[in-house]
Amino acid sequence: MALALEKEQLKVIAAIPAYNEEKYIAAVVKKTAIYVDEVYVIDDGSTDRTVQRARAAGATVISHPENKGKGEALNTAFELARDLQPEVLVLLDGDNQHDADEMPLLLDQVMNNGCDMVVGSRFLRKNGIPAYRQLGQHVLTITTNLGSGIKI
Repeated sequence: MALALEKEQLKVIAAIPAYNEEKYIAAVVKKTAIYVDEVYVIDDGSTDRTVQRARAAGATVISHPENKGKGEALNTAFELARDLQPEVLVLLDGDNQHDADEMPLLLDQVMNNGCDMVVGSRFLRKNGIPAYRQLGQHVLTITTNLGSGIKI
């Protein structure tokens, strides 16, 4: 693993839910592999070459026989983590919208600063998301915060 850690080496895996992401999946897998011990692609019933490209890039692929939605792909990732017992699970999207090069910043918070969970934000820099969608996302975040009693 390329990431230098201050604490003892911890097992870090990445899970990438993907549905018809043949265009980006190989690049996402290769970039992610620099920072983690193992990369798993949770293929959610893709009908394109997502599975082949993910495997060729070095990922282990777990396939759903049909598309079940991102929620089920995430559940599969969590089940995988329960089985493998890594110290850290990283989740990325298969469409290259997350910058894997920022993983060390997030991993540092978990490994060295006592955080149980870290969530990256696309809102810290200009992101091209239309204002109406950003407003909707902020409303959902506020609603989640109020409903759960946890600031997200």
